[in-house]
Amino acid sequence: MNTWLNGLKKHKKHPFLTIFLCYLISSSQYSFARTSKLTTDQTTDLTIVTESLPPFQLLDSNKNITGYSTDVIKEVLKQTPYHYSLVMHPWTQSYDMAIKNKNTCIYSIARELNREPLFQWIGQIASTNTYFISFNASKRLNIKSINDAKQYMTAVIKDDYTHQALIKNGFIENKNYFVINNSDSLLRLLISRENIDLVLVDDFTMGYRLKQNGLDPQNFIKYVKINQHPLKFYFACSNNTSKDIVNSLQKAFIHIETNGAKERIKTNWLNKNVGILND
Repeated sequence: MNTWLNGLKKHKKHPFLTIFLCYLISSSQYSFARTSKLTTDQTTDLTIVTESLPPFQLLDSNKNITGYSTDVIKEVLKQTPYHYSLVMHPWTQSYDMAIKNKNTCIYSIARELNREPLFQWIGQIASTNTYFISFNASKRLNIKSINDAKQYMTAVIKDDYTHQALIKNGFIENKNYFVINNSDSLLRLLISRENIDLVLVDDFTMGYRLKQNGLDPQNFIKYVKINQHPLKFYFACSNNTSKDIVNSLQKAFIHIETNGAKERIKTNWLNKNVGILND
């Protein structure tokens, strides 16, 4: 700046040159200010929503959100410039937010045909199978097909894949199934409520909950699965999330798959899990 001022002093006898130099100074200052503002405005905040679904996502002893899927999502976001907040709600609330809100993403969400147009899909976190499961191995139920399960009462999470799958298969609320808002209540209801005969839970979640609660897997029976094909859990964003953000997240997801980070996270969490149930 001093160099510019000195130049102006030298050319004070040439008014037109002085005016031109002043114009250049003001233009460069405006350009700098505008560039700084653009850099600030390009910082994007994302809201990442989820539910409690151990071992995919859960709260640790310090009330921090952790879990296999959470570690994958954090690794993805580390590859991007975005700031984000990670929040846990009951599934139906997180699901609603992820459908409606701008720059909002959700995990771990089952990718199903009816959900396909509702989200922008980032990457697959895991695949699993979901089974009808009962408590007390001494009381085997007569279930050899999904239709057989209609004789009993099954507890499911509201708006979860399992809820939608029961409706699709002709189950009727309060006749064949009972809806709850919190997945943490599933095992407790199955064990304590005589009117709840079954729950629908995937292998990994059931195994982890048994281990965490010190329950014997031999006291639970696994029957038929509700999904015809492996259930695929995804990271997805609302349709109100910009395409640039979605593209960036998709590239970051591919990156952690190709560099081995996702596989290392998976191995770490599988070593903490059990998945042994009676067939």
